Amino acid sequence: MKRRIVPFGIKDVDDYSPDSALLVEQSVVCGNVPPHPAPPPPLPTPPGSSKVDVNAGSFPGSPASLPPITLPPVPVAPLSNGKEPNLVLLSAFQCQPVNWLWPGRVPKGKLTLFVGDPGTGKSTLTMDLVARVSQGSLLPDGNSCDPSHCIVLNCEDGISDTIKPRLLLHGANENKISIFTGVKWSVGFETNFSLSTDIEVLKTAINRTNAGLVIIDPITAYMVGTNQYKEGEVRGVLGPLAQMAEETGVAVVGVAHVNKNTQTQLLYRTQGSVGFVATARSVLAVVPDPRNERRKIVTSIKSNLGVKPPDLSFTMAEGGKIVWDAEPVRNFDVAGAFGDQKTKEESSQKARAMDFLREILKDGPLPKTTIDQYTKDNGFSIATVRRAKDDLGLSANFIPATEDRASFWKWSLPNEEKADD
Repeated sequence: MKRRIVPFGIKDVDDYSPDSALLVEQSVVCGNVPPHPAPPPPLPTPPGSSKVDVNAGSFPGSPASLPPITLPPVPVAPLSNGKEPNLVLLSAFQCQPVNWLWPGRVPKGKLTLFVGDPGTGKSTLTMDLVARVSQGSLLPDGNSCDPSHCIVLNCEDGISDTIKPRLLLHGANENKISIFTGVKWSVGFETNFSLSTDIEVLKTAINRTNAGLVIIDPITAYMVGTNQYKEGEVRGVLGPLAQMAEETGVAVVGVAHVNKNTQTQLLYRTQGSVGFVATARSVLAVVPDPRNERRKIVTSIKSNLGVKPPDLSFTMAEGGKIVWDAEPVRNFDVAGAFGDQKTKEESSQKARAMDFLREILKDGPLPKTTIDQYTKDNGFSIATVRRAKDDLGLSANFIPATEDRASFWKWSLPNEEKADD
């Protein structure tokens, strides 16, 4: 009997496709092996379907460019209530960049919140923003903006004695600003605007004026009848507002207060339920600077659409005009600034210690023993200075001992701070 060896390797086997293969994982000693039977003819492709070879070497394009795999629809009985799912393939959507009214801070077509304690200047900040947008002037960080019509809803401040004087003080173009005072009915009376029932009225106002910015101050005042501590009810009101903003492309800025619960994270201190900050795509906090109560810090505490922008600061000049500082704020402890009195005091001490370290190290590194002596002389605690060191990102380098001196540590400012001096 004649014998032959079938070697280890790859042997084509038909699976209705000549490209498929089977690894023969054994060597066998065979006798008279009958020839492999001829492959059957390929099966016909069902109508409405396509067979795609997804082998990486058989298709030159990227995975995103692969032709779609379509399958024949499976018949399903319609729902008895007449509802059907609206399914749209992802491929039907086009990627679009985020459009910004104020880059990094106030996106177009989205809801933004300005939050903070009463008296921190949130409303005045919105008036400054409205004035700049109405004129198309530079924004506080130097970015430009196109002139746009603005709509203001404000139920706390008087129009003639507060809102208009503030806007004119900041250089507003009063012919590109509308005050939304209420909803007029065809039967001849007027009612207060409500986010729960009058979104279409607001949308009409935006379309008629081609507005680019809407201010709602405070946003909770226009949610009468809504339990602001129930997330479902808050989302039920703010969801349609966010959808309207996306449809019109308008930037909506709502003003909100924070509660007194200092035991929770800052992002969840907005008065009412978490639905407020969950619906907003950007949240900016306005807080006093612990080192200077007249100075306010504007810091981003939520930014779903981009990286966190630098913190900015401003003071109030005579008459209540906002004056922005030229340089951004570094290493600001926003959580401490929003904390209880004890935390605020600790934050203030740490802020002063940070200024102290910048001052003594601006001319170069110093030994730790020298810094400790300066710390004692200036009335700081070692623990406070250590926390300030960590927040500043100071470098601490160990210097080995030599024949004429002992080893020691020295601190120095980070490279970026030395480069700025």
